[in-house]
Amino acid sequence: MFGVKSEPLGGFVEQVHRRAFNKSTAHGWPGVLAHSDDYLLGTTGAGTLRLNIDERGLLYEVDVPECRSDTLEMVSRGDISKNSFAFQCFEDEWAYWNGQPLRKLFSRRLIDVAPVNMPAYLDSSVARPSLARFVDAPVEEIIGLHRRAELRKPFTRTSDGWMRPNRRNPHQA
Repeated sequence: MFGVKSEPLGGFVEQVHRRAFNKSTAHGWPGVLAHSDDYLLGTTGAGTLRLNIDERGLLYEVDVPECRSDTLEMVSRGDISKNSFAFQCFEDEWAYWNGQPLRKLFSRRLIDVAPVNMPAYLDSSVARPSLARFVDAPVEEIIGLHRRAELRKPFTRTSDGWMRPNRRNPHQA
């Protein structure tokens, strides 16, 4: 999120400026991954990862492959509820804030975005609109399920142990 301070990062905190992703946006987000090669969720090159900027910060949507339904299950259970990113910095500025160094990020190339449990920025959150599309349910319903810690309701566990959307009637418990 823009203008929000990170958690302490080994002796300093960071803050992302509104123009930090301008260069990545102008170049069409080349080569960005959702997570790492070991747990790949999608890529911009394949069109399975879509990135956008709004007034608050970076947004992403990913078409999670079936082999990563474990990630969807952990998001639906609330085990994973935050996001993180990796980047290459082109322009930054250092200052002090509350007695500690503050790194202000003005320009960077995005490398990776990922749902995580322990982010540098606590104000991040897992996007719910793509989950709503995945289970074919209204976004408001998914947000309500999230608030009641009931995001597992639109899923069914299959005999092979994977979680699959209950597409026959996703709106029923």
